[in-house]
Amino acid sequence: LIRRGRLAPPLVCLTLAGPAEALRELVRGVAPELVRWHGEDRVLLAAAGAVQVVEALFRDHVVVAHNAVYDLAVLARAGGAPALRSIWTAIHDRRVVCTRVRERLIRIGLGELELSAIADPETGRTRTVRSPYDLAGLVGRYFGVEVAGKVTTHEGDPWRLRYAELQDVPVAAWPIAAVDYAVLDAVWALELASAQLDRYPHVLGGYSTRDPEGRPWGEGREVAAAWALHLAAVWGLRTDPDRVATTLADWSARAEAGRAVGRARGWVRPDGSKDIKSLQAAVVAALGPA
Repeated sequence: LIRRGRLAPPLVCLTLAGPAEALRELVRGVAPELVRWHGEDRVLLAAAGAVQVVEALFRDHVVVAHNAVYDLAVLARAGGAPALRSIWTAIHDRRVVCTRVRERLIRIGLGELELSAIADPETGRTRTVRSPYDLAGLVGRYFGVEVAGKVTTHEGDPWRLRYAELQDVPVAAWPIAAVDYAVLDAVWALELASAQLDRYPHVLGGYSTRDPEGRPWGEGREVAAAWALHLAAVWGLRTDPDRVATTLADWSARAEAGRAVGRARGWVRPDGSKDIKSLQAAVVAALGPA
C-alpha cells in the first residue's frame, strides 16, 4: 500500500477502456493468460502484460485517467526507463488527460474551487457543498450514480486495499468483484472526461475558457506540473551522498563553534540551556535599546 516514502507501489494490473479495435491491437502480442476481457471495450492486464503494452499505449494513444500521475508513476516504476520516456513524451505532446486536474481547472474557472453550488433536480434549489475531486464523488456529481465499491464504508472496501493479494494469481482466477472494481476506474474516467467538457461553458465573463483543442486553458501545462511534482514526491530530491555528508559536517562544526562562543560569553549554561536575559543584554549592548 502507499505510504510516506512509497507513493508508487508495485504494479498488479492495468485496466483499459476504449474502442474495441484499438484495445485488441494494443494487446495483440500479449500472452492470453495475462489478459482478461470484460466485454469488448474494456480489458484487464496482469502486471507482466501491462509492461509489454505501456510504451505503445503512451506512444500511440491519448490516455485518460483520474489522478493520472499516480498511475503513471506505478507504470514507470514497473516499466523502467523505456516506460518513463514514453510517458514523458505523451505528457509533452498533451496526450495525457487527468480528470482530476481538469476538474480543478473547471472549478477555478467557475469560482468554485473548494465550494460548489449543486442544484437539486427535484426542487430546483441550489445548495452549497464541498467540491468533490475523487472519482466516486465526481461520478456522483456528473451522473448521479453511486459507484459500488468506490466509496469506502466504515467496514472497509472488500478490494480497494487488497490487490497485493492477487499479485501472483492468474487474472482468469480473479474474483469478478476485483475485476469490476479495477475496470470501473478506466470506464468512469473516460465517461467523466467527456462529461466535463460537455458541461463546462465555452465562455465565462466574456473570455474563452477553452484552448484550440477544446480543453480548459492550461490543462496540458498543469498535467505536466502535477507529474513533475509527483515524481519529486515519489523519489525525493536526488542528492550527492558525499556532498551531503560534507555539508552536514560543516554545519555541525559551525554550530559547535557558535555554542562554544555562547558558553564563553555566558549565553549558554553548562547544561546547554540558554540564559535568555544574558543574551538579551548582549543584544542591547551591541545594537542599543529599541
